[in-house]
Amino acid sequence: MKWLIIIVVAGFLYYRFVLVKRGNLNFWKSAKNHPEEAYSFFTGDDSFVVFDR
Repeated sequence: MKWLIIIVVAGFLYYRFVLVKRGNLNFWKSAKNHPEEAYSFFTGDDSFVVFDR
């Protein structure tokens, strides 16, 4: 039973920090390459709050 719990926790950590993170990095790299389009996307959607200085 102890091994099953360890395998489940290790699988969750692998999923969270390897598979999910990889997709987020691609999004932010794309946003960095096209800042004007990313800014208009974030300000145009009510789901995001943008604080301008």
